[in-house]
Amino acid sequence: LLSKAWGRTLKGFGRNSKEVESMNEFTDTAWGAYEILSEGDNFQVKRLRIDPWCCMSYQRHWGRSENWNVVKGTLGFCLEGGDYDLESGDFLEVSTGSWHAAYNMTTSPVEVIEVWVGGDLREDDIERKPYTGVLLSHNWKYGRNDSN
Repeated sequence: LLSKAWGRTLKGFGRNSKEVESMNEFTDTAWGAYEILSEGDNFQVKRLRIDPWCCMSYQRHWGRSENWNVVKGTLGFCLEGGDYDLESGDFLEVSTGSWHAAYNMTTSPVEVIEVWVGGDLREDDIERKPYTGVLLSHNWKYGRNDSN
C-alpha cells in the first residue's frame, strides 16, 4: 500500500535532520546505517540511511509488518516482485510475510523512517531469497554496487 497522506506528517524530518544532533548510536551496515529512535513492547522506530548504489537483501518477516516513510531522496523499493520509486513524503506499508527490498540507485543518500509493528521485533526474524525485478536485471547484490 503506497500513500502520500501519512508521509506528509514526517516530510520535514529529513530536511531538518542535519540540524538535530542524534541522541542514539548509528549501527553501520553493508547498505548504510540505522539508529533506533524509539521502541516499545510491539513497535520499534528506526531512522535508516541507505547509501548511494546500495541495496538491502530481498527479505520477508513473519513476526512483524513494516511501514516505510521516505523523508529525503528517492528510494527504489521492490515489493512482492513489483518495483516502485518512492520520493520524499511517500509512505509504503509492508505486510507480514511480504517479500521486499529497498535500494538506492542515486548519487545521494536516502533517509527513511521505518516502523516495525508486531510480536517479534528481532533482527533475525528474516528470510531471504534471490532478487527479482530491477535488482535482478541490473545484477545487483546485497550492499554496495557499481554505479554503471
